[in-house]
Amino acid sequence: MSFEDSILRNVERDQGRAEKLSPAIEKAHTRTQDIFKREAIDMDAFRQSAQGGGIYPDAEVEADMMRVKDLKKKFRLQETEEQEIVHMKASVAEGLIYRGISKYGWFPQARAIKTAEYDDFVNGIDIMAEFGDDGRIPQNVMGLMIDVTFSGNALEKKFGRIKKEIREGHLATIKYFHSRTTPALWENFLTCLA
Repeated sequence: MSFEDSILRNVERDQGRAEKLSPAIEKAHTRTQDIFKREAIDMDAFRQSAQGGGIYPDAEVEADMMRVKDLKKKFRLQETEEQEIVHMKASVAEGLIYRGISKYGWFPQARAIKTAEYDDFVNGIDIMAEFGDDGRIPQNVMGLMIDVTFSGNALEKKFGRIKKEIREGHLATIKYFHSRTTPALWENFLTCLA
């Protein structure tokens, strides 16, 4: 696809989206993206060269960032106009869940953690709700992993994948994580696992 074709496709996509997406959803999507950029776990903090010393070699973090960039590009190129609108609505729903947990107390004693892009795109985990009181040891902290889906076809596929993983004994994992409840204890625990 030429540069001009790409620009025209994006202009046409934006015009079609404007006709099918309410201004309120557009505004909510933009606000959600801003919140997530600010509050998501920063993968750079996990670099061994990072201030305080991360747990992963710089090259591994860089490779993970490139993988996310490639996946985002691939998804964007394959996404139809309708899928883009659904994706934006799912993002807004994800933002509502995140804010409900973190700001409005939907789950008592829970803190919402927006996962790093790697865990979102590669491991399929959008948000983690961490339950537990400050100062408790990690065994007394429970996490709930959340993946927001906004499409019937995708939901069926996801449930099929999740059931298969459970049958095979594979559960979802988060690679880039730090606890909001007991950061020092969790970071020491993760360092031992690395």
